[in-house]
Amino acid sequence: QYALEFRLRGSDGTYRWFFGRSTPLKDGAGKVVRWLGAAVNVDEVKRQQAREAFLAEAGALLGASLSAHDTLENIARAGIPYLADWCHVDLTQPNGSQETVAVAHRRPEGQAPARRFLARMRQEGRVTLATAAVARSGISTILEGGPRRDGVATFGGSTLLAALRAGGKTLGIVSFHYSESGRRHSDEDIALADEFCARAALAYDNAQLYESEHVALERARRLTGALQRAFLPSTLPQYERFRLDAVYLPADDDSRVGGDWYDAVPLEDGRIAFSIGDVGGHGMEAALAMSRVRQTILTCALVCETPAEVLAQTNRVIVQTGLPFTTCLAGIFDPKSGRGAYATAGQPAPIVATREGESRLLSYDGPPLGIDATTEYRVFPFTLEPGSIGLFYTDGLLEFDRDVVGNERRLLDIAADLGRDHGTHPAISFQHRLMDGAPHRDDVAVLAIAAT
Repeated sequence: QYALEFRLRGSDGTYRWFFGRSTPLKDGAGKVVRWLGAAVNVDEVKRQQAREAFLAEAGALLGASLSAHDTLENIARAGIPYLADWCHVDLTQPNGSQETVAVAHRRPEGQAPARRFLARMRQEGRVTLATAAVARSGISTILEGGPRRDGVATFGGSTLLAALRAGGKTLGIVSFHYSESGRRHSDEDIALADEFCARAALAYDNAQLYESEHVALERARRLTGALQRAFLPSTLPQYERFRLDAVYLPADDDSRVGGDWYDAVPLEDGRIAFSIGDVGGHGMEAALAMSRVRQTILTCALVCETPAEVLAQTNRVIVQTGLPFTTCLAGIFDPKSGRGAYATAGQPAPIVATREGESRLLSYDGPPLGIDATTEYRVFPFTLEPGSIGLFYTDGLLEFDRDVVGNERRLLDIAADLGRDHGTHPAISFQHRLMDGAPHRDDVAVLAIAAT
């Protein structure tokens, strides 16, 4: 018997995915006399998987740089080949016109002809009118035309125009073109392009913000600590049965600030995606790298199934882009059930304490991110019963006075006290009671999830 997935071409020329399984029927002598099989249309499942994979890969590419210029180039590249044979990005100028700032083609030799084609289209007024209409309305549209040759590349064909919108304003237009492949855009592609452009606009908007901050921060190194705090979430989600609290403590030496973070974001299904970690290095470079890693983790959390997949995808991005080694814990928590799961990459063991005053270290393993792109990570489940508390922290808390073993014992005792009485700010209490104002050469981050 056998089972396989395959595509069939319908009478309308459309290919669809099927899953087939077949079993041999044998006679008394064991000879196969016929085959019995069935096939199921799984086209929608395969399409959805492809869409999710595209958004995950595109999200990682969009979060790979804090350079506004590089982000625009990545936006143009990310749509190929899933949504286009070639793609270009136009930014809206103060006078309302559109200026092409990035062009990408599936073949490098198609770049120059693509730019010439765009120049002629602008002279004819077609691109200007179409993009202006999408910029005003924010509604994506599809244009159909016949193929046109220009040197080594074919243009024309099917074009999908989608707006880059962030903060309630249109930043520009992304144009996805099918030409030499002969493919045509559909309404399904419009929905996917809109989702992609929403993420792309946010990435570009953030890149612009980070670049402007970078210029100012280079003039005064003492502002690195303020930048580090700005990259952390200003608020954390709160729930009827669970309270989240966090603290970030910069290093005493301003030149060593930067790298540690915490994050917690509500997902559409009601769960919480959270992370905490430390990017290698110090100063401005570490702070900027931290923001890129944190953004990549958040992007992956939106599309990945498990925390292990989030770390694996983030690890590949860090290796491919040359970001510093990073220790990290990524998790998912359901405030309805009190159950969660996490995966670790070089992070200290989390602690759970009950309201009866019992505390314990949870499981952990996995090397830091950025060492080997093929590394896989494990998922560890945990449960927060009523009155209990979960504590997640970076290694700066353990290593501030070089007594790692002793500090681990003291943290368990402090966690036990917090289990009996969470207090108003359990994360701050957890950090303060161990360090008690002692000098420290590294950043510290703590994230607490307390069950009421």
